[in-house]
This record gives sequence, C-alpha cells and structure tokens, in this order.
Amino acid sequence: MVSGNLITNISANLPGSTHDSHIFNTSNLFHYLETNNRGLADGLILGDSGYACRPFLMTPNLNHRESHQQRFNKAHSSTRSIIERAFGILKRRFHVLHSEVRMKPEKVCRVFGASVVLHSIALTRNEPFEDVCGVQQDQPVQVPNFEGEQDGRHIREHIARVFFN
Repeated sequence: MVSGNLITNISANLPGSTHDSHIFNTSNLFHYLETNNRGLADGLILGDSGYACRPFLMTPNLNHRESHQQRFNKAHSSTRSIIERAFGILKRRFHVLHSEVRMKPEKVCRVFGASVVLHSIALTRNEPFEDVCGVQQDQPVQVPNFEGEQDGRHIREHIARVFFN
C-alpha cells in the first residue's frame, strides 16, 4: 500500500511472475480488510482492472457510459499514477530493483523487502533524494456515508455520483 511516496504495506514473498491480484488476494492486508473494513470511513485502495472491485478496493468502470463514470475513471487513473511514481522513486533510489535481479527468488523477496523498509526510513527521516518528482499530495477528502449495498460496484458508483456528477 502507498501513502504519498511512503510504502506502508508490502507482500514480498512470491516470485515476480505472480499476478498482482493473486498476491493481493493472498496477502495479510486483503484478509484484514475482508474481515475488518467498516466502509468508506476506513479509506480505499485503488487497483487497475486486473483486480476485482470490492468495498475497500476501487477499480475503473469498464462500462463507463455516463459522464460521472468517465470522470471517476480519469481521477482514478491520475491518482494511480501517483502510486506508480512512488514505485519509480523506490527503483531510482535502489537501482538493483530497476532491472532483472539475478538471484534466487527467495533472496529477491528479501532484497525487495529490505529496500522498501530502507526507503520508508529515508522518507520519514527526510533524507535528501534529488530525483524525487515533487508531487503535492491532496488533503484527505470526507466521503458522505453510503447506506446502499456494500459491494465494490455500488460503492464505486456512489463515489462517482457524489464527486464526479
């Protein structure tokens, strides 16, 4: 999970060829959110269309016929680009991650995990890094409570109607 450029949760125990959605679906974070998520007040995770839309995981609308759904998709995409930039910053800080790591998969997982921990420490200590993109983070937004059916598609539609209509 990424908050700004700070990576707050990783699952680095499967090889790089494993699909992202499988890694997430078998992660401790997924199981925690499945059992403990209380709705929009807890926040959301963004995923691409390779993930299933869930109450805590918003994906793009695949059939975006209405204008608020199109605007939701545009905002979703631009927000996800911040996440991708955070991983780019991590890779620039630790060049070993920038290309194929020629080690045993178990060792690659440990190298990646250690790199994320060191990156997070550097960010919290404001260590200088001249290649940072300098993206300004918006303040958290209060989302009106949603009383409808608590599945991903209905929550996504609620967000699209409230913020993008």
